Amino acid sequence: MEGAASDKIGIFGLWITGMINIYSVLLLLLIASNIETVLAEVNKSALFIAPDQIGSPGERIFLNVKLMAKSAFFPKPISGERIEFIVDGNPIGVSLTGGDGVAVREFIPKREGIYKITLRLTGKSGYSADEANMIVACWKRTISIILIDINTLSSEGFKKPDPAPDAKEVLARISMENKIILYASDQNQDLSEMRRWLKDHSFPETPIFSWQQGEIDEEVNNLISRGWRLKFGIGSSTKDIRAFSEANITPIIFLRDKDEIEEDLPGNAKKAGGWKEIERVISGSSADS
Repeated sequence: MEGAASDKIGIFGLWITGMINIYSVLLLLLIASNIETVLAEVNKSALFIAPDQIGSPGERIFLNVKLMAKSAFFPKPISGERIEFIVDGNPIGVSLTGGDGVAVREFIPKREGIYKITLRLTGKSGYSADEANMIVACWKRTISIILIDINTLSSEGFKKPDPAPDAKEVLARISMENKIILYASDQNQDLSEMRRWLKDHSFPETPIFSWQQGEIDEEVNNLISRGWRLKFGIGSSTKDIRAFSEANITPIIFLRDKDEIEEDLPGNAKKAGGWKEIERVISGSSADS
């Protein structure tokens, strides 16, 4: 009997310990949330999230930007703030952020080329935010487009300082006959850091799309439905490669280790251990066509 009672006490003690641990974690999260709220109120610093866009001459483009309160733990959208849109140095209007933190402005490009958009807070704002930039690439629908995972351009993932060997030289050459769209798999990522890195390493100026992780197939199909000709998709994950294949885009998987073996790849997927190999795949396909 004493042994049974002891077992029950032991189990009860474990249960109590588990509950205390759970409550401790919840309490820490609550404290962190309150600290973030207080810091946000004190600092009032905000961040623009402004993905690039593409369109054609004479086509209406809806520029959209999200304003988020800077936070290490829980970034929050900011509503009711006035955002000024400036195209190539010329103001085109002011829009108000909604409950989701997004402000939208219509823009109709008249010529082909790259338009540089500057975004800034205006009016009596309770927040401070550095000016942000985005670009609108204005292209004809007849051109061929290559989609490229931005992580393939650096030595070991985007946050590493050095470009992957031959990346910028190959990108410069293939962009002479094709248009390039870079994509990042995080909609809330600060794209200004990416643009700075690309500029510092002399990569060709080209749009960066910020896509929700795991929804690349939907984004690719959206571009195709809008009439864009997507010719190649260069990615580093099997999910991206499958999405390209299903959309009838020639998929190229970038393998940092030549001995690395990716399983479950589509039959039309091409493997490349570096950017010179990628260039040979693209050049060979162009010669065949």
